Amino acid sequence: MKKANAPSKIKWVFIILLILIILAAAGYGAYYFYFTPSNQGQLMEGILGLVYVNYVQILISVAALIIMCFIAGAILSHHKEEKKLLRFLTVLICLVPAFLVVFFLLKDPLMDIASIQNPRTVLLSNVVLEQKKGQYDVSGTDQNGHLQTYRLNKTSWQKLDDTWGEDSEDVFAQVEIFPRTQIVCSIKVEKGLPQSLINKLSMNDRLSDSWQDMQLQIDNQVYVLNDPLSSLTQSGWTIQQSEFEAKKHENLDAGKSIELDLENKNGMQMHITVTNTTDQTIETSQASITKIVVHRMNSGMHMMLAQKIVLGWSQQDTVEELYGKPTSSEENQLQYQEENKTLNLVFSDQGILDQIHMSVK
Repeated sequence: MKKANAPSKIKWVFIILLILIILAAAGYGAYYFYFTPSNQGQLMEGILGLVYVNYVQILISVAALIIMCFIAGAILSHHKEEKKLLRFLTVLICLVPAFLVVFFLLKDPLMDIASIQNPRTVLLSNVVLEQKKGQYDVSGTDQNGHLQTYRLNKTSWQKLDDTWGEDSEDVFAQVEIFPRTQIVCSIKVEKGLPQSLINKLSMNDRLSDSWQDMQLQIDNQVYVLNDPLSSLTQSGWTIQQSEFEAKKHENLDAGKSIELDLENKNGMQMHITVTNTTDQTIETSQASITKIVVHRMNSGMHMMLAQKIVLGWSQQDTVEELYGKPTSSEENQLQYQEENKTLNLVFSDQGILDQIHMSVK
């Protein structure tokens, strides 16, 4: 009897040792990721960031696999005489739930590991560095106009704070992230972004290549000076005026102009002038748009001129390179004129496009 029990005892000793090794590894991992003083706030980026954020899910997945393997092994050891098909089905019934647990818990980090050579690039404007409760964050408005916040390692954050903390106006960030878990792979902060990067990540350009065509693209919709006011209202723009003012300005006399403020469903705003260029009174909705003024408003890369000059993102040097020498210029301002067309561009002190004024006479 003693000889018969020997293999069974060895098996249980092996199982207990295996469990102890797994628990020791899990404990060491927990200590390394969460309790080592030198690692506090330092494991938020890259592969270590993936493991740190998903550590509990990883432990549950490993435990599920081990438990189901033991159950399958125990069942098989007590049913050695069963047919192979039944034994196979037993293993399948045990392992499928375990793999489903792993899939649902770890699908995002596993898919991110698969994309490690091709992370997603996010551009941020109006970058802000924040520190609270041992967490180090960078936030800003992305190219789609959404506020994004990403967690950084303490050393990465401190390096950025030392460089830009006192001079953060018009600072941009190029952040590479894992697309599923939003873990930062790398970050680069600078005063201006290369136009090539803006061209790559901004929305599709539906504009002509010449500023002289007096086109402005907002939310993938192109607006052209001299088009009727109805081209804006039919695209979802709402005139910001009282009912009394709307009734008062329902019609427009020949040669007269009126200034209006408009806003779309995304909160973007513009100031326009519409003019009755005919020789008779017409509905104001049919009057021609003769001037558009837009200001930067954290709207992402949704407002642009010809050749992807993007409001709030493109630099003055880039404009001069693409549009040529201006007709006139002042400090932080370029003016281009041709016949009855005028494009006036205003830049921030850091050289970022801040306002667009376009008009026709």
